[in-house]
Amino acid sequence: MKIKLMLVAVLGIATLFTVQPVQAQTKPNQIAPSVSFGGSTAVFGVDSRFPVAPNISIRPTIRFPSGGIVLGTSATYDFDMYGSNVGLEPYAGAGFNVYTGDNSNNGANVTGYVIGGADYSLNDQFALKGSVAIPFKSEYSTDITFGVGYKF
Repeated sequence: MKIKLMLVAVLGIATLFTVQPVQAQTKPNQIAPSVSFGGSTAVFGVDSRFPVAPNISIRPTIRFPSGGIVLGTSATYDFDMYGSNVGLEPYAGAGFNVYTGDNSNNGANVTGYVIGGADYSLNDQFALKGSVAIPFKSEYSTDITFGVGYKF
């Protein structure tokens, strides 16, 4: 019995010295001037990405349509593509927009949406970004957004 306990103890200690903890690969923050197409208009804005966990990011946005401002944010699951050498980082999630200005009814309108997209790394500093946001309310249009992100 003592030999078995001793063997288990030795194996346990040996395991502690041979198993290396998995290091989470952190993704860089991004900020990107962008253009969004939806509802037969093109709107300029700024997109961003801030990783908060290994596969979770917060993606705040601001858009500048005529007569107002659209502020939004989404939480996304970033699919892990680190095993490939492609540089493509797809994501999916949900978020909300706050519409202000002339196009809103007595203040601000808020709507939720689902979003899917991808970031394509060009190098260590820049990435191409693309996404599709589909709103929950039918009076808002689906937006397709493109941009070039700066990683920091």
